[in-house]
Amino acid sequence: MEKETVNETIIIDWISDEDLAKGYSRADQQDVLKTFCHKNGINPIKEYQIDTRKDIDKKLNEIINFLDAQPENQKFSILAYKIPNWQQYPTVKSRIASRTNAGTLELKAFHHPCFVEPENVDDKIWRYMNLPKLLDMLQSQKLYFARADELRKADKFEGSYETAPRTNAKEMVRQGIIPPPAGMDLAQWEKFEAEFEHHNEVVGIQQNFINCWHMSSFENFAMWKIYADTFGICIQSTFDRLRNSFIDNKLSYYGEGRRIYIGKVNYIDRQSAVIPSGNAFWPYIHKNIEYHYEQELRCIWWNTENRGIESHPAFYKIEVDLGQLIEKIYISPTAPTWFRNSIEELCVNYKISPDLVRQSALA
Repeated sequence: MEKETVNETIIIDWISDEDLAKGYSRADQQDVLKTFCHKNGINPIKEYQIDTRKDIDKKLNEIINFLDAQPENQKFSILAYKIPNWQQYPTVKSRIASRTNAGTLELKAFHHPCFVEPENVDDKIWRYMNLPKLLDMLQSQKLYFARADELRKADKFEGSYETAPRTNAKEMVRQGIIPPPAGMDLAQWEKFEAEFEHHNEVVGIQQNFINCWHMSSFENFAMWKIYADTFGICIQSTFDRLRNSFIDNKLSYYGEGRRIYIGKVNYIDRQSAVIPSGNAFWPYIHKNIEYHYEQELRCIWWNTENRGIESHPAFYKIEVDLGQLIEKIYISPTAPTWFRNSIEELCVNYKISPDLVRQSALA
């Protein structure tokens, strides 16, 4: 019996000038790739560093030269935080396309294009909650992920593609004012739209599970009022703590398959904006502009095994290391002194340092 060929991994250490200008860190992206490889048992055979845009053509040709010297049936993956734009270099494009078409090369980016992460990994994030939710978190040692259609109880547009320009464009196609997309007649387009709508509104909405945080350098009075109560608390963490708190290697920020993605929510005016339709995650990271005050950072897990409302519950709880996750625990501004003492005792019972507990600065 012929031995199956192992897929070898080559790392590209590269960061775009645009990301550097926005404040993203090359060192952090290096650490993310190292952690990803460690958690998934990947031992890269080579690593190439690309320092400038001018190096891309040269380095990618150097990688292909190395691959050409390997056994013909050997399979390789090129892994980078983001894959450089190789398609703008004709020689590289033809050489990479030849190998990907032959099934001997796969390009894998850790970054997902739908998810814009905080530029500073130490940016503060906050999760406001009432006492029962804190008790549930401590007892289960898990974070709560709500199924997306459950969030529609508060926001009817949750996970929806519909905006005024999209609705108007569809009506113009139906009236014959504008033609259907190239390659389709009206009947084919209507069938496509119906299937698209069904998949998003019936299937996709029940496959996406969401955990929400508020991004801010300081506490937010409105968030206290909306998401907590007199006996409320707020977990303060950071983006870095959050992404590293998930315990299960397969179901985490570093999962190799359907991992947990983390990104900022985009706030739009549905009277003028159009939500991209090239990826099923897009509608779940767009919200109406009136929610802008939330400054939301979302963790999203796409559970493709969920095929209907009866097949899975309305939420999932995903295991985390609370010691890693929690930087501070704030007590509601309106809470009495004895409540803080009770929360400190509760933390001791669950092996959380009571020194992390403090009164809200808004008290």
